[in-house]
Amino acid sequence: MYRIILIFSITLFAAPLIADEATDKAEFKRLYAEFNDLYANSENINPIIDVGKQLYILAPKAYGKNHSNTAVVTYNLAKLYNEKSNGRDHSLEVMASDLYKKYFKILKKNKTPINGEYIDHYMAFVTTSRRLNGVKLKDRYLNKLISMSTSNLISEVKRAETEHFVANQRFLRGNEKKALKLFTQSKERYIAAIGKNNLMVANAATSEALIYFNNKKYTEAQSTYLQAIEIYESLNPINENLLANAHKNLARLYVETDKYDLAAYHGEQVIKFADDPQEMFLPIVRVTPLYPGYARTYGINGFVVLEITIDTEGRTKNIIITYASSKTFEKSAIKAVEKFRYIPRLKDDKRIEVHNVNVQMSFNIGERKAFTMKAIK
Repeated sequence: MYRIILIFSITLFAAPLIADEATDKAEFKRLYAEFNDLYANSENINPIIDVGKQLYILAPKAYGKNHSNTAVVTYNLAKLYNEKSNGRDHSLEVMASDLYKKYFKILKKNKTPINGEYIDHYMAFVTTSRRLNGVKLKDRYLNKLISMSTSNLISEVKRAETEHFVANQRFLRGNEKKALKLFTQSKERYIAAIGKNNLMVANAATSEALIYFNNKKYTEAQSTYLQAIEIYESLNPINENLLANAHKNLARLYVETDKYDLAAYHGEQVIKFADDPQEMFLPIVRVTPLYPGYARTYGINGFVVLEITIDTEGRTKNIIITYASSKTFEKSAIKAVEKFRYIPRLKDDKRIEVHNVNVQMSFNIGERKAFTMKAIK
C-alpha cells in the first residue's frame, strides 16, 4: 500500500500545564505513536483513519486550532481520505478537500514559508479539486501554484515540476494553448537545471508533441516525439512503458500522414517495449459505436466479438461477427470497426496484412463508459 510521508514532527512543550491540557497532550502523544505504528505496519487503511480522526479532534484541544500539530493531523487525514478513495469515492474526496482548505488556512495564519513541501501539498489539494470538479476546476488554484513557484525557497527543479503539473491540469481542461506554453517552459527549465537526458524532459516533450499532433502540426509533433524517444532510450534504466507509448504515438502520426513504412517500424518498437504486446492490436484511431436505440430504451447490455483483417495501411477489412450476445448490437459494432485504424505490421522489412484479429466490444449502459473494448490476437 502506498504511504504518504509525514513532514512535520510533533513538538510537546515542557512548560507547566494545567491538568486537562496535560492530559490532552499525553493522550495526543500516545495516539500519535499508535498512528505512526499503524501507518508503518498496517495494510488496512481503516484503523489508520480511525486514529487520524481522533488526532484531528484532539489536536485543537491540546495545542490550539492554529498550531502546527493541528495542521499536520489535518493534512494527514486529508491524504488518508485520498488514499482510501483513490479517486472513486465522491464523499471521501469532498472531506479531503475540506480538510485541505482548513490546513492551508492554518498555514496562512502562521505565515508558513512557501517551500517545495508546501507546493507538493497544494498540488494534492488541486488534484482532489479536479477529481470533484473536472474541467470546472477553479483557474485561480492553478494561477496560485504558478505564483507560489516564484518563491525564493523553491528550486529550479521544483519550479519546473510545478509548471509541468499546471500544464497537465490546463491540458485536461482543454486549454491546449496555455498548456503547451507551460510544457515548453518546464522542459527548458529542466534542461537548464539538470540537463537534457532525464525523464521529466522526455515527459514534457511527449506532452508537447501530443498537443502539436492534436492541432495537426505534424512536423513539430514528429520532431518532438523523436526528441522524447531519444531521451527515453538514453535513460538507465529505460522506462519501457513510456518508450513504447512514445513509439505508439509517433506511429499514429505516421499513419495519419500516410507514412506507413515509418508507422510500421515504430509499431515494431511498441511490440519490443510494451508491457503487453496486445497493445499492437488496439486501434490507434477508434470510433465509438452508436448505442442501439432499442437496447438503450430497455437497458439492454451486451457484447460483440468480431474478426477482422488489418491491411498494410492499418485499415480494417473482411469484418465478420463471430459472436454477439444479441443481434441488436451487430450493425453498430461493424460500422464502428470499419472506421478503425491500426498500426501496420512488418515482416522481413515489408508491411503485411494481419488476419484473424479478434475484437471484443462491450455495451454497458449502466456504466460510466457505455462502450469498452479489448483486443484478442
